[in-house]
Amino acid sequence: MPLSLHFHALAICGALIAPSAYAGDWRGTTGLQLSETYTDNIGRQSAGQKRGDFATEVSPYLSYAGRGARTSGSLDARLQNWLHSDSQTSNRTGLQLSAIGSVEAYEDHLFIDSSLSNDRQQISQFRAADANYGGTSNSTEVTRFSLSPYLRWRLGSATDAGLRYRYEKVQSEASFATGQTESLSLDLRNGSAFGRLGWAFNATHNDTERQSAEAASTNSYNGTLTYAVTPTLVTSLTGGQEFTDFEGGDRQHYWNWGGGLQWQPDERTTISAQTSKRFFGRGFNYQFSHRFQRSAIEWSYSRDLNVVSSAGDLNSPATQSRAKQALIAEMAALASSIPDPSARLIVALEHLQAQGISAYDLMQLDYLSGQSSIDKNMRLAWVMYGVRNSLTLSIFRSERQAISQTRIVQLSDDLSTHDHVKNRGWDVSWTHNLSALTTAGLHYGYGDISGETTTGQLTSSHTSTVGLNLNTKLAPFTTGGVAYNHTRSKGSAEYRENAVTVQLNHQF
Repeated sequence: MPLSLHFHALAICGALIAPSAYAGDWRGTTGLQLSETYTDNIGRQSAGQKRGDFATEVSPYLSYAGRGARTSGSLDARLQNWLHSDSQTSNRTGLQLSAIGSVEAYEDHLFIDSSLSNDRQQISQFRAADANYGGTSNSTEVTRFSLSPYLRWRLGSATDAGLRYRYEKVQSEASFATGQTESLSLDLRNGSAFGRLGWAFNATHNDTERQSAEAASTNSYNGTLTYAVTPTLVTSLTGGQEFTDFEGGDRQHYWNWGGGLQWQPDERTTISAQTSKRFFGRGFNYQFSHRFQRSAIEWSYSRDLNVVSSAGDLNSPATQSRAKQALIAEMAALASSIPDPSARLIVALEHLQAQGISAYDLMQLDYLSGQSSIDKNMRLAWVMYGVRNSLTLSIFRSERQAISQTRIVQLSDDLSTHDHVKNRGWDVSWTHNLSALTTAGLHYGYGDISGETTTGQLTSSHTSTVGLNLNTKLAPFTTGGVAYNHTRSKGSAEYRENAVTVQLNHQF
């Protein structure tokens, strides 16, 4: 992996944060994490090939986050080093990195967003997933970088205008996942041009390039009429054109139309629904969120185009890690007090950092792909807070269908060997505060993935994990913990693993 991309992208993210580093609320920590893990199946092999191993981690890290007058951002970097007692398992050194930055470059008009992440990521869900201490060959290092300047201004007295450019780059040791996307979009909006009747216009151009397939592009032009039935209920009708060469390489022209509504009866509840006729069929996006006094629930169901080199929305993957579930819960809990999504994300990340959850844990997608696809995702997240207890439940279901099979060359990802990839599962986590210094936790997760190969053969894998953990504060700047995890998998990946980890974390 070329370091030039890391340094160049990190310099941009740093430049976005630097102007306001001396104003506002900024906090940073440095530290060292030490851990010792014993696993009875380091390679996650079948019963006859199991072998045990002690894995030692020595990882210095840096965390920095905050908000200034015109700047917000976070930086999490960890130089992760794993040493193995098993001579058959290679030692590993890698950089885990996540940086998010946003700056208001010119007051009320010019803004710049940027993000950078680097970590190892699972290649295929039909093979045994690599643990964080390694052991299998089913992972690869992936770097994602995005830069997005945009303008906002007003035309006349009531028309809002926006122009956004976005560049996204994905670099991976797995060449099929390497690619980049450039997009340019123009938005015009007047919500009360004729009393309750408003209008909007959007024009978007998107170019995608990747090593594993020919370049593809789309252009779309859409107009929208909105009508405010009540101040809290707004309906809409949309129509336009779309030009794309995603299917077969020939540029196609499509008409699209649709409608939707958004209802926000109070500051704690939001319901929205959009559906439209697109070049790939019917697209839709349904969302519901509600915050109770001591709990929050969020549900979404969508079908849309997923461009392969997209850096990804934190909420878009159908499969969510426990860290992502915690972020969803924090975002839902802060929705009413912090309406702006970017500002809310920064505060949520700060809360997770205080709980020992790093931002780079949130940036991983479910698995790598070398193709654009049509994704259908359903997700339900429910978090309940108590004085000493919290409970998080996540249920997910997804389906992916590649739309560029005819132009793929030398691919080895899941979507190139299967017509459809379906994923479903659930995860529940319970945390109990034994005292002001000690926390215990229990979690259980289940995932099922299936797909029909191009030859008609069904492939499936079923994985379940149960875990216990205990964390305590040993000194003002030192915490320690112990965790046990049991993982069992059937289907295309048959294995069982028991792992015990003892961890020490010291902040300087």
